[in-house]
Amino acid sequence: MEHEDSRLFEKIRKGDLKAFEHLFRKYYRRLCAIANQYCHDRDTAEEVVQDLFCKVWEKKDEILITTSVRSYLFKAVYFNTINRVKQQKKDVELDVIKAEASENYRAEEIVELSEISELVASALDRLPARGQVIFRMNRFEGLTYREIATRLDISVKTVEAYMGQALRLFRESMKGYR
Repeated sequence: MEHEDSRLFEKIRKGDLKAFEHLFRKYYRRLCAIANQYCHDRDTAEEVVQDLFCKVWEKKDEILITTSVRSYLFKAVYFNTINRVKQQKKDVELDVIKAEASENYRAEEIVELSEISELVASALDRLPARGQVIFRMNRFEGLTYREIATRLDISVKTVEAYMGQALRLFRESMKGYR
């Protein structure tokens, strides 16, 4: 089975849409079930899985699978779901903060906070999928490079490389801001 998935992914790398559809159909339901276990919302679970497959297609040339395709998809959907749930919680918290801020701060400061948030979100979206996961694990979950490497079954050097790329991108994004 893994050999078949590896062949499918190689075809996907070459732009084979039928191979992509086959991989999608093969894992979609199982991945939705996994996502639903963590977010407890069927629509959100489906969105997470669909977003994952969109990123797989968009970044098919950049994705480095060091384990199996199945394992990669399962880990990615797990981390993406956890990140989505955290983001939803942060969005709610941010709404509360903005409501409080509107009472306490001038309008320009609120706009500035929103602009910075958008710059950060935009920069994060430009990272490869694995880079996003690694960055979130480090900066949002507070994991060390070694802990991330252990969880993702990659080397610490790989984590360092992705974090270096992310930090460069963030510096470039913020360069023109004030």
